[in-house]
Amino acid sequence: MGVRRWFFDLLSRGEDPEGDPAELVDLDTVPLAVGPMTIARLEDAGITATGIESFNIATNVRSHMRIMVRRDQFTAAAELLRSSDEPTT
Repeated sequence: MGVRRWFFDLLSRGEDPEGDPAELVDLDTVPLAVGPMTIARLEDAGITATGIESFNIATNVRSHMRIMVRRDQFTAAAELLRSSDEPTT
């Protein structure tokens, strides 16, 4: 936990902070090759999504993509990804 976060939590007195609904939040981290397909799947469902390439400092390569969605669409996006990960019988 960072010092700024700790200080904010100290001042908030346990109140749930109201977040900006348009703020981008981290939904998932996927392999770089899968990232564009995941973003396309979310956008086809009407969810605004963007990807940020993650840099692995140990291997010196970009190997993953962070999928970012709007805060107000996070629940729907998580459900969509969860339903697509479940095996069909």
